[in-house]
Amino acid sequence: LTKEFNSLSIDEQNEENELRYIQLNTLYELIQSDPGRYGQLSIENIIEQMNHFYL
Repeated sequence: LTKEFNSLSIDEQNEENELRYIQLNTLYELIQSDPGRYGQLSIENIIEQMNHFYL
């Protein structure tokens, strides 16, 4: 995905980064809303896991 990301314009990269940030925050809020179901994850854990999808 890095090659594809780098082929985007600066504006497109900024938009993609903003969408990733929104996605990350949404996931974090969901996980924090029910730790019994999703476990105890820190924002750092979630970022690390998301990085596997955005190599």
